Amino acid sequence: MSALLVLLFAAALSLASNSTGRCSAQDSEALLADMGIPIPGDEYWVQDNPQLWADEQIRCLHVQGETLFAGGQFDSIGAVAARRIAAWNGDSWSPLGGGIGDEEYGSASEVETIPIDSTGVYVVGSFWEADGGVDAWSAARWDGTGWHGLAHFNASANCIEEFAGARVVGGGFDHVDGEVVWKIARETSGSWEQIGEGFNYLVLDMAVYEGTLIAGGTFTRSGETYLNYIARWDGQQWQPMGEGFDNYVKVMEVIDGELYVGGSFEYSGSEWMGHLAKWNGSGWESIGGGVAPMGPGAGVAAFAKYQGNLYIGGQFEYVGGVWARNIAYWDGATWNRLGAGTDRWVFALAEYQGALFVGGWFNLAGGQSAQNIAVWRPTTTGTPGELPAGDEPFIVSHCSPNPFSPNTALHFTARVSAAVAIDIYDVAGRRVKHLGAGEFPVGEHSVVWLGDDDEGKAVASGVYYLVLSSGSHRVARKVVLAR
Repeated sequence: MSALLVLLFAAALSLASNSTGRCSAQDSEALLADMGIPIPGDEYWVQDNPQLWADEQIRCLHVQGETLFAGGQFDSIGAVAARRIAAWNGDSWSPLGGGIGDEEYGSASEVETIPIDSTGVYVVGSFWEADGGVDAWSAARWDGTGWHGLAHFNASANCIEEFAGARVVGGGFDHVDGEVVWKIARETSGSWEQIGEGFNYLVLDMAVYEGTLIAGGTFTRSGETYLNYIARWDGQQWQPMGEGFDNYVKVMEVIDGELYVGGSFEYSGSEWMGHLAKWNGSGWESIGGGVAPMGPGAGVAAFAKYQGNLYIGGQFEYVGGVWARNIAYWDGATWNRLGAGTDRWVFALAEYQGALFVGGWFNLAGGQSAQNIAVWRPTTTGTPGELPAGDEPFIVSHCSPNPFSPNTALHFTARVSAAVAIDIYDVAGRRVKHLGAGEFPVGEHSVVWLGDDDEGKAVASGVYYLVLSSGSHRVARKVVLAR
């Protein structure tokens, strides 16, 4: 085949790949991740860390001083019995008394510290008792030695904030201590009252931004005022914020004086947001094109600032056109993935002792086991998403020619004498050829593939991956066979 035809074939392949919305490089990394082959960034996930793992979902993370609190639906975390909430001191987990909920039911939606009570830890969620018998209907306070209920909320509480010197709780309730209170309540002189006319549906999160209380959720009205899933309190009534959104707001966070919101929404008015947005003072603006979620109800569920960047978590597969599975960070100009990310939902993010703790409902992080909680810890000299030099037994240079017909050579350098296995995979992740395995001495090497399978039969034109493995270290290179 002439060089021109080879180039035309490669261009056609590239166009076919791009027609799906993915570029070929991202297809490569997504496929490798699905095959269990490490990709750049995976090495920054702390591996094999069962002393962290939880037996059920982690829904929230909160740092108070030297302690990291985790809440969720678990009964055991790090092999320690801890009902729905636990504290991490940097080495091990410990329960907070008897925890919240009972043996069958209970979930912590948020753990928070508020300025008017900086020594206490507040927990809200879906439960009716704490410490195995203390009345605590959906909201409770841990004082360091025991649990105390806040009030009797007749349905779930999802968030708690301090505003104007008072505790404010939002959720799905319509009564507090027997009084009608629609979805948002403020404590005043020991009793709880509705703020304004409340809301018609759930409050999922709140934030105080520039001295103003902001609420977001599944609600669309407060009294006769239409709000579109987000509202601000002006001291008298709930007011819209810009044009609001076309679907619900799940999370909001004030970071460096900026208000960020995430959820299942796609638009604000006619402007595309893509499940996350930032308030610009008069309206909502997109952040790098937003995310492409993985199924109904998916989107952005968590924010955090870490190493000067904005991190997001949730359930999504692409962000700003970049393949990133359920977690990503924005460096102010582009979106970046964290290796293979997680295999399912990320619900919570928190910086603790120089690392980013990630909680959710997942089994894998960076392609390795991580039961519902994981740690991302980039090296101080490296950049997330770039492989550090120094530890890998070999360095893969390139494949040439590429595209190729009928054969190509894989060039690599063995940094130490090591046993190396070499295999060929197709785009479906099937192994089509085992090129062999053996001990390679220190130095440069080349291995030739003849474009055949294990039976010696010529394979069809297309994309293939040459994978080198040595112990836990694996590297792949994509080649295009153009017959």
